[in-house]
Amino acid sequence: MLVPFSAALAGGVGADIVKPIFHVLDNWFYLTFGSKSDFKVSKEKLLQQNQLDIYQFELEKVHNIGTLKKEIIDELNIIEESNLVVPDKHILAKVMSNISIYLDVDETRRIFSKIIAASCDFSRKKTLHPADVDLLERLTASDINLLRTLYLSLGFALEVVPKGYAEFENSDNPCPVGIKDEELEKHFIFTSVEGEEEPNFAEGNYHVDMDQVVDSKHSPEDSIKLLQRMGLASSIDFNDFYQPLVVDIPEFVNSVSQKILETDEVLAYKQQLEDGFEACYLSVTTKIIQLTELGEHVCKIIFSDVQVPFVMTSDFDDFEIGIEMVRGE
Repeated sequence: MLVPFSAALAGGVGADIVKPIFHVLDNWFYLTFGSKSDFKVSKEKLLQQNQLDIYQFELEKVHNIGTLKKEIIDELNIIEESNLVVPDKHILAKVMSNISIYLDVDETRRIFSKIIAASCDFSRKKTLHPADVDLLERLTASDINLLRTLYLSLGFALEVVPKGYAEFENSDNPCPVGIKDEELEKHFIFTSVEGEEEPNFAEGNYHVDMDQVVDSKHSPEDSIKLLQRMGLASSIDFNDFYQPLVVDIPEFVNSVSQKILETDEVLAYKQQLEDGFEACYLSVTTKIIQLTELGEHVCKIIFSDVQVPFVMTSDFDDFEIGIEMVRGE
């Protein structure tokens, strides 16, 4: 139902603090969707005209508007009371002008609810821009899942591709070789730090425990390419990668590479190569996939519930360690 935001004042957030916020939101929702009485009149006319399909569409629309309001309130309840402020008019105008066509698209509707909540959060409002709305509405559920995984993976992941090489007497350089119609799987490796204690920086480099490594079950390659085109992620060859002092990237890469080269699939592939070539071996090419500064900014907007010890980005604000600390309260 089209219940006004003010009806939620008995919720977990202080009524005096959220009353002006709810007042603004109620006004914008009225301008965008109309009132409860408007919907009642519209539905009665549709029933009289026997337009049952449109009538059902209107019922679903009312339900989705109610869901959107609940999602906004849930997001507001996450924000510290001292940070609650009246939402930015430009942000609301941008969101409300686009939201009607996305009411039944769950992922995008949730994104919009997070943007509205972020504009009510003093700690995030100052970095929020109306252009962020255009950027975020282009993300699919797969893109959002990948962003979250990267955010929880210290802001980076590995793309590891096993390849075969053979050495020949008349050549100084090894030659790439393979088996016709057979390709080794490309691996995307993430580390998960959600729920882990903060690393003790005083003890030296933060080594990623191999028990934390998760090999994604579904290839996120398409989403990675999209995030790169949108400027939210970047990819760089490991050999050209600048190593921050906090995370021992070479050790992590070497451990992951060795683990992949010892899998049954890769060992079986190597055996087939050895049947055809006298001197051959398998190696891996590795790329580092990272959040950009813009990607980290987006994650702070849509993953306000996520707390990670730190995030590595490809934009190094701190020359000495090349990371930005992200700490939860």
